Amino acid sequence: MADTQNDWLPVPGRLGSTGLTVVVGRCGPTRRAEDSHADFEIAVPGPNASAHVSYVTDCGRRRACDVHEHHVSIIPQGQPHRVEWRETADLTVLFLSPKLIEQAAVELFDGWLPLIVETYTAIDPVIRQLALTVGVTVRSGQPTNELFISSFAHVLAMHLVRHYGVGSARASMGTGLPRRMLHRATEFMQSNMAKSIQLQDVARATGLSAFHFAHLFKQTTGMGPHRYLTLARVERLKELLRGTETALDELAVSLGFSDQSHMTRVFKRFTGATPKAYRCAIQQ
Repeated sequence: MADTQNDWLPVPGRLGSTGLTVVVGRCGPTRRAEDSHADFEIAVPGPNASAHVSYVTDCGRRRACDVHEHHVSIIPQGQPHRVEWRETADLTVLFLSPKLIEQAAVELFDGWLPLIVETYTAIDPVIRQLALTVGVTVRSGQPTNELFISSFAHVLAMHLVRHYGVGSARASMGTGLPRRMLHRATEFMQSNMAKSIQLQDVARATGLSAFHFAHLFKQTTGMGPHRYLTLARVERLKELLRGTETALDELAVSLGFSDQSHMTRVFKRFTGATPKAYRCAIQQ
């Protein structure tokens, strides 16, 4: 399927000077070239949408998932991703400037800047309703009220920071783990999460002592290596619950949990739902 101009019919609208850009249109069956953006991207597909997305994580890993009409895709700034649309459907894309994210972080975390992690298959009725509201405005060509748009952008940024920020790092800190060491550490944890990972194992991948590594890792991400690994396991479990029918006890073993009960307790602590309930909810 080749890229053609008729496959994506955008109606762009930059709403005031709020750092929010809204693009609405229809996507037809096509494979689009890999792309990335300087802003945070939130893609909200309409009814009957079906797409296959491949992307490169911050650790350099290539991942893929299927996106459907009930999903919301949160794409961090600068993340390369490629989309193959399988069905014709409406699409609303919201672009938020990094400045808005920083402002929201100031209000929520006293200036600590969260790391927004990619989530291509989020179930988020709040963002979906916000996108529907502003999408209708852009499509209709109605005049927009600057106060409304500013408030809309503020609410969206606060929601993104509060619900999709993992850890935090001071924007002006300039210290902590060098980026290449952070990549080595997170890549090691992502690749070995089925095993019982020890702190010294991760530190060895960066060439640092366990104590020095743990200190710098927390300074950089706002969380210890153990918490990061736990969150990574929870996020991987979400992907597997959405994309496979693998038995829960098998998932527990494959993700490094001691057993299914342990996996259930951890997952519920971070998501508010058991793995079984989460899988049932996304399959409805």
